[in-house]
Amino acid sequence: MSRIGQLLGILSFFIVWYKKITIFEEFALPLYAPKMKRHLWLALSGAILGLLSISVIFLIYIGNDAKYQFNDNGVIHWFAISLLPAIIVHFCVCVSEELLFRGYILSKVEQITTFTVGNAVQSILFSLTHWFNFGFSWKSFVGLVLFGWLMAYLRILSRSLWLPVGFHALWNISQGSIFGFAVSGTAEKNSLIRVHIGGPEWWSGGAFGPEAGIVSMVWLFLLILILGFVLWIQSNKAGVVSSGKSMKGERVEGV
Repeated sequence: MSRIGQLLGILSFFIVWYKKITIFEEFALPLYAPKMKRHLWLALSGAILGLLSISVIFLIYIGNDAKYQFNDNGVIHWFAISLLPAIIVHFCVCVSEELLFRGYILSKVEQITTFTVGNAVQSILFSLTHWFNFGFSWKSFVGLVLFGWLMAYLRILSRSLWLPVGFHALWNISQGSIFGFAVSGTAEKNSLIRVHIGGPEWWSGGAFGPEAGIVSMVWLFLLILILGFVLWIQSNKAGVVSSGKSMKGERVEGV
């Protein structure tokens, strides 16, 4: 299933259930709101973190003899053919996915269980939506569960979906359009940099992309540990995030 297909499926879900789940009332896109500057700052911060994350993964591969070369078609061609379409598609996909998984599913499951259970449910479901993507395997499943878990932590930390949206979007955009990795099984032929990673699939991620590789998994796990520690400190200081019950009864600023 292509990323565009996933986008259409998710958007269809929201169109059908718009009035029943009132998701856009709880997590509206507040570009006109008084807190617009904060939302944009969170999105930018997430984007920088997402770009840095993929850059670190790329440099680790390069430091371990991965081969790369720059696109010889020129920057203007790359921008028009690869980067601009990637920005549009991935932003729409990421907004939709964050609304559904870190917005609606996480909140609703948490209301009847705990944050930990809600996070596990949304992360697993998020990963399983990629089941039909080219190259999907148990390694892809684990990598995407880690990614979903991290996105939830970013949401908790910022009390907003804008931070994970920014991270998610630039993670995908830089992964494919800039560095030339496959993005969840979708190859990018017009990326700024073309990279070839040798070695076994557990190292390279294979056809699915680096999310199915050990480098990405370790990086995501480290970020989860760091954010988990930060949230633990916050919970001890202010009681904002209690163990397993962090979001109940609190309104989260949406996308």
